[in-house]
Amino acid sequence: MKSLDDFIGIHEGKRAFIACNGPSLNDIPMEKLRGEIVFGLNRGYMKDGLPITYLVIMVSMIIRQWREEIIKVPCDTLFTNHLNVPHACKINFGGRAFCTNFEKTVHRGHTVTYLAMQLAFRMGFKKVYCIGLDHSFKYDNTIKDKSHHRAVITKGHDLNHFDPDYFGDGAKWLPYSPKAVEGNFKLATEAFYRNGRELWNASTKTALSEKIIPRIDFNSIWEGEI
Repeated sequence: MKSLDDFIGIHEGKRAFIACNGPSLNDIPMEKLRGEIVFGLNRGYMKDGLPITYLVIMVSMIIRQWREEIIKVPCDTLFTNHLNVPHACKINFGGRAFCTNFEKTVHRGHTVTYLAMQLAFRMGFKKVYCIGLDHSFKYDNTIKDKSHHRAVITKGHDLNHFDPDYFGDGAKWLPYSPKAVEGNFKLATEAFYRNGRELWNASTKTALSEKIIPRIDFNSIWEGEI
C-alpha cells in the first residue's frame, strides 16, 4: 500500500480541482476537467465524465455500503483507512487544526472536503479550486438511524447531491454541520494564503460566504490559456 510520504510535494506549483458533490456539480462542463488533477469525494465517481485522479473517503459508513463499487473506481490513489487494496493510502487522523505536515496527524474537519484540502496542500498545489461546493443540505426526507447516534437514513431520492441516487432510498449518512465546517474552511484558506498559495470556491451556486473561501468564476480559470 502507498504511504502519505509518497505524496509530499509531488505536484509542486500545479493546480487541482476538488469536486464536491452538491447539485451544482451538474453545472460544470466535465470536458473542461480533462487533463486536470481532480480530487473526487465519496461517491463522486457517479458523476458521468468526472476524471478522478484521487478518490478521498473519510467515513467507514461509505465503504460499508458501496465497497465493491469503490474498489473498481479507476483512480490513481484511493485515500481511505477502511480498505486494504494496492492503490489505497491510509491516513492517521487527529489534531485540531489544518495539517500542513503529514508527519503529524490529519484533522478530520467534519467533512471529507477538508481532508482533500489538506492532501492538496501537502502535495504542493499552488492553486486549488472547489467545484460543487453548495454548502446547503436538506433533511426533509430523512429519519434518524437508531443504530448510530449521528447518522440519518434517506427515504426517497437524495435532495443534496448531483445524483438523486447518491445517498438514495435507504442509504445511511452523516449530517453536514455548516458552522463546524465553516470554521475549518477558514483555517484552510488562511493556511493556503499564508504560504503563498490560493484556495478558491469556483462553484456555480453556493451558500458558503466568500469571506471564508474566496469566490472565482469557473470559466475564468482558463482565461489567457491557449
